[in-house]
Amino acid sequence: MIRRTWLSYTNNNTANARHVFLLGKTAQDSLQESVMRENEIYHDIVQETFIDSYNNLTYKTIMGFKWAATKSSNVKFVMKTDDDMRINVPSIIKLLSGTDMANYLQTGLTGLCHQKASPIRDKHSKWYASYSSYPKEFYPGFCSGT
Repeated sequence: MIRRTWLSYTNNNTANARHVFLLGKTAQDSLQESVMRENEIYHDIVQETFIDSYNNLTYKTIMGFKWAATKSSNVKFVMKTDDDMRINVPSIIKLLSGTDMANYLQTGLTGLCHQKASPIRDKHSKWYASYSSYPKEFYPGFCSGT
């Protein structure tokens, strides 16, 4: 679906924007074969050996930074997003083309950043953090989501 919607803008763009899909492995052989076939067609899937799951999203983020650092050393900007987001590619390219914003963004990470966020202790929450996994009252500062 992403290829047919907002990502289709990058097919014939003049801004030299590129995309890759970051995936972990799947335990289902048939799904893994589908991923491999899709990559043979599009050549835009980067996959590592960890199991692709919500709990392994940190691995996926690090994997993306590693890929960008080793395979795209001349890239000015790297953006990570999730499959449930819709990206306005022309607006982002316009924003990054502006000198002031481009200089600002090259100095670090941006996103929705939190200071003193508390771990969620509700066992039914998708963001649940047990005391044994994180015993402190607050997380250190971090940027979340896309």
